[in-house]
Amino acid sequence: MSIPSALSPELWRLLRTLREALERRYGADLEDLILFGSEARGEARQDSDSDIDIVLVLRRQVQPGAEIARLGDILADLNLSYGRLVSVIPTSQSHYQQALGPFWRNVRAEGIRL
Repeated sequence: MSIPSALSPELWRLLRTLREALERRYGADLEDLILFGSEARGEARQDSDSDIDIVLVLRRQVQPGAEIARLGDILADLNLSYGRLVSVIPTSQSHYQQALGPFWRNVRAEGIRL
């Protein structure tokens, strides 16, 4: 995968590390990772403490709270290694494709698939 122009090399390394960890954790259940928010729009600033927003799309039904708890070690390691907070919103593939709310429409419109 090549680096999308909106992403810094450091952010790209973090995202690759996250993707690799999630592939090990979820295997064939991992459908997609989508970066959204200020980082995806190229609006994040170095002097801000904005987090990195990710939608985790799985090929099975998802209980968001359970999945967030399951990701705690991966997200803590990323925070320690890169000094950045990564926020993950887990969802199922069917929910991601069919959700009609403004949040999901926005993620589908501006998100960067990783």
